Amino acid sequence: MQGRIDSLERQLEEAAERDRENRRIIVALTSRIPAIEAPQEARESPQTVEEGPERAERAPLRYGRVSGERTKAVVEESVRERAIGMELKTKILALIEEGWDRNRPPGGVGTTDSATIYTRLLAEGVDVPPGAMARILEELSAEGQITGAQALDREDKQLHGARAIIEPEWRL
Repeated sequence: MQGRIDSLERQLEEAAERDRENRRIIVALTSRIPAIEAPQEARESPQTVEEGPERAERAPLRYGRVSGERTKAVVEESVRERAIGMELKTKILALIEEGWDRNRPPGGVGTTDSATIYTRLLAEGVDVPPGAMARILEELSAEGQITGAQALDREDKQLHGARAIIEPEWRL
């Protein structure tokens, strides 16, 4: 029985290492993806088919508001922020999982905290915009990727760096 347990533990550790490596690859690849630019020209609407057989007419062209430089800049900034947000979320999750692996007792769940993750991000030279980490941790919690409570002060305001990040049972 102990041999089977050892074998399963070894398989689990190998799977965890593969997951960590895959996340590192994803982070590296997503950092190389250029921001998607907004289209520069108006598009035609698709053809419509009239009720008569074999009769297709082109629908009238509809032109939307012509994008000005301000709109273009706003769209580009939004796309850039979304790409940075996804890259940061992937990096944060990878650091959380590394923390869980380091702190997981035999047969238990892994734990870490937001202060440790934030410190590691800064040590690696990652730019963390104000409020981004709290938003990402809330998203991960809502998605069921992490569990754990956010510590609050007496006025029910979040305490910076005081979130427990606990490995959900489904990951075990």
